Amino acid sequence: MNGRNEFTYGFNKNDATQLLSRIELVEKVTPLHLRPSARDEIAFYKFIEDYDPEGTLARRCDKTGTVYNPTGTAVTITHDKSWNRPAGATADYICLALNRRFLQGPCPDTSCDVGDSFIDEGTVPDGAVNEAYTHTITWDALTANPAMTGLPDNLVFNPVTGEISGTPLEAGVFTVVITGTSEVNECPITVAFNLTINPCDVGTGSIDPDSPPDATVSVAYSHTVILTDVTITNWSGLPPGFSFNSGTGVISGTCTTEGSWVVRIDGTTSPNNCEISVEFTLKVVPCDPEDSRLYSSNTQYYLTVDEPVFIQIFGYETTGDVELDSIEECCPDPAPCTPSAETLPTGLSYDATTGVLSGTPTDSAECKPYPCHYLLTFKGTSVTNECDVWYTIELYYQCECPDPDDYVTLEAWMINDPSPATSSASVDVNVFFQETLYCEDCVFTSVTGLPTSIEVRSGLGDTELEIDGTCGDVGTYVATFTGVVTTGPYEGCAIEHTRTFTVS
Repeated sequence: MNGRNEFTYGFNKNDATQLLSRIELVEKVTPLHLRPSARDEIAFYKFIEDYDPEGTLARRCDKTGTVYNPTGTAVTITHDKSWNRPAGATADYICLALNRRFLQGPCPDTSCDVGDSFIDEGTVPDGAVNEAYTHTITWDALTANPAMTGLPDNLVFNPVTGEISGTPLEAGVFTVVITGTSEVNECPITVAFNLTINPCDVGTGSIDPDSPPDATVSVAYSHTVILTDVTITNWSGLPPGFSFNSGTGVISGTCTTEGSWVVRIDGTTSPNNCEISVEFTLKVVPCDPEDSRLYSSNTQYYLTVDEPVFIQIFGYETTGDVELDSIEECCPDPAPCTPSAETLPTGLSYDATTGVLSGTPTDSAECKPYPCHYLLTFKGTSVTNECDVWYTIELYYQCECPDPDDYVTLEAWMINDPSPATSSASVDVNVFFQETLYCEDCVFTSVTGLPTSIEVRSGLGDTELEIDGTCGDVGTYVATFTGVVTTGPYEGCAIEHTRTFTVS
């Protein structure tokens, strides 16, 4: 630095060791002017924040051959007082002189001479899960014992003896790295190798489901899973009603649900305590009773209060008693049927030995105002394969027909009018009149009392009735529409609707 606050810094652009030069100013300079002597060879940067490499300077190296980034390591200028610098600047003036010629090529070869120092991994044997492992690394002429990274879990390295030992717990290929420092020039020495840990050797240990046959609903099942040199530790996924004997390998039980189940059995083998498992599908298929069946003369029966009942349930190719398996009540009828804790309708009983349902219904409350509907399900057993055989009958209370205009009890409607007695229609004389009437859960059977010249065009015996015509006579007419109920406990009972026509 001269008296004019100028400095001169020189370097040989053909010297590969001067790849990056840093100029540090340690005294106050106001202002700072930098004038390179050869602009095509040297680049200057005012602030470290201003650094922006130009051209194709893809590689930057320091004297050791390491790729170097000036923005991260440049030396800043220190001084004892504040001076003019942009607001927010975190560094003082700095100059970086870059030898562009050498920076465009690769970093120079600055390999360290390790002399006779070495690390030898030798021939590394494979290991196996759950088997003891040992291997020794050798070395010479190091400043200290080497370090090792990358070993599988449960393996350790002895830096004094060089021995790798332990029992690996996980299979895979592991990259192990050994590092040390040579005695000659303190050069770093690195050796890497792959250590392969094979899966656990199960030997003769096995769990063989041996193609288990399908199970059948409600039929006892047994099948043996073949266990060889294995201790069972867990199992899951069996159909409901099935169990597994871990000592014998026998799956047994009775399942009442059709479906497919994925069964898993886990164990450990001897002598290496290897984990082993197997999965297989076990199906439970419907039971086929073949020709076996239950039956009676009808599937629907109507009960009348104080009238005896005799219903016979027969079995064909069945064995043993025919059980009354379930009773469902539907009250009122129609209504959803639900399992009932109640017994049979009052006055009835069932003999499973004979298959006879008999008795005399005595409870008139079952009939009015809302009769009950019963579902009785019987169960028998097939002679050929012991499959369950099912049969269901329906019991209805046959009640006395109410008044034809009692729509609430009859559960049927005419013209969709809840108050048919007050219904009426207005008709102009000598004007064409036409109307369609409707019968819900019933059909029309007859019509009387229509105004003069109004006639039934169609619909008798149907749910829709058409009337039309031109009234010729003024007056009041009371017409009666009659029908019959077609569904429910009052099927066959009469229903009627009265309609007043005023002709003006």
